[in-house]
Amino acid sequence: MNLVEADLLLALNRQHIESQRALSEITGHSLGAVNQALSSLGEGGYLDGFSLLPRARKKIQTCRPQNAILLAAGYGMRMIPIQQERPKALLCVRGERLIERQIRQLQEVGIRNITIVVGFMKEKFDYLIDLFGVKLVVNPLYYRKNNLASLALVRDQIANTYVLPCDLYCAQNPFSTSELYSWYLMSDLPDAESGVRINRKKEIVKTARGEGLSMVGISYLCGEDADRVRANLAAYDRNPRFDDCFWEEALYEKNKMFVKARQVSAGDVIEINTFEELRAVDDTSSHLHSDALSLIASCLHCKEAE
Repeated sequence: MNLVEADLLLALNRQHIESQRALSEITGHSLGAVNQALSSLGEGGYLDGFSLLPRARKKIQTCRPQNAILLAAGYGMRMIPIQQERPKALLCVRGERLIERQIRQLQEVGIRNITIVVGFMKEKFDYLIDLFGVKLVVNPLYYRKNNLASLALVRDQIANTYVLPCDLYCAQNPFSTSELYSWYLMSDLPDAESGVRINRKKEIVKTARGEGLSMVGISYLCGEDADRVRANLAAYDRNPRFDDCFWEEALYEKNKMFVKARQVSAGDVIEINTFEELRAVDDTSSHLHSDALSLIASCLHCKEAE
């Protein structure tokens, strides 16, 4: 099953659609591609017109999301001085803590099996166990290894799994009750630090640094792709060369990722790495104020906002 066919099945499973034009608009695929995919799905026993047949429903059930892994172990050094008082995942943005919003969005689509890998200020996350019923796993090496090591700790859980960092504010829920293939979320925002782009085949390929798009960090992993990620994580975690690597390194085969790209508009998912980014997203956040900032402002005889 190719990407167009999978996207059509997902769209028809999520809502009632009765025209090729509507399918084209919803999925972003051309009318010609939609027409060809519908014919193929009909011949393959997945569709009767625009209605899902049992074979399609079985396929969707097989790939249905089962769990989520949230990565929240790091220092968040670029958030100094705020991170001296709380982990970045617990920043309050537009009235909600980042990680709480993510958990609620996961639970909205039926994901209750949620594991959070913690490290820096790990005790600050304990309240989430009672509040949401999540599980916490401690990465004792968070201070000298990047998040590839965090995901490697829980790699055996990766199967029909959402993986995401905890420094994201998602305006709309990026998760779903149904998925059919593995993907990695990219933004349409150019990023001077990125070395990857999306090609016409919806593949994420390496490019010259400065010519890429922003990597959001959310991914869905299922089937053989999940198997490959687990194997890569196990191998890389034993190799000191990967100590400073992000977990996305486990998604690459040569010069491209072996999972497909999913793309969102820059404003739909916002990554918060610095004090300035937090202020830009929510200049009323209670976490823009801290004892450290008050002391700095006092010494410089200025306001905290300056």
